[in-house]
Amino acid sequence: MAGTDGIDLMPGVETSIAVYRVVSTHLPMPYSGCQIDNHNPKDIESNLYKMFVEKNVKYKQQRCIDLCLQSYFIEDCNCTANAFYTLFNVTNCHTNHQITCSIKTYMEKLSLPNFLNENCIPLCPLE
Repeated sequence: MAGTDGIDLMPGVETSIAVYRVVSTHLPMPYSGCQIDNHNPKDIESNLYKMFVEKNVKYKQQRCIDLCLQSYFIEDCNCTANAFYTLFNVTNCHTNHQITCSIKTYMEKLSLPNFLNENCIPLCPLE
C-alpha cells in the first residue's frame, strides 16, 4: 500500500491493519534521486513548492500537483475545486457555474497528452 493516501474498508466487517513506518534520510541530487535539499528549501525554483515552505506545511509531490491543478481552476473559474488539496486563499467552487467550469477545466487539461508531465511535474519535485 506504499504511496497511497487511504485504505478502502467494507462496512460491517471486522478488519485488521498492520502499520509500520520507515524513516530514511537521503542526500540531494546528484547523490540520490531526491530533488529537494531540506537544508536549503528556498533554493527550489518553484512557487508551488515555496507555498509549502512559507505556510510551514509538509511537502508532498501529490499535494503540489493538486496545487498546480488548482491554479488552473483559479485561472479559469475563479475558485478552487473541492476534490483537490489547496493552500490558495481562494473560495471553493460552490455555484453550479463554478462546479461545471472546474469539471470542464479538469477534463480539458487532463485530456491533453502529457499535461501533468509538462506543466505540473517540473514545478513539483519529488519529496
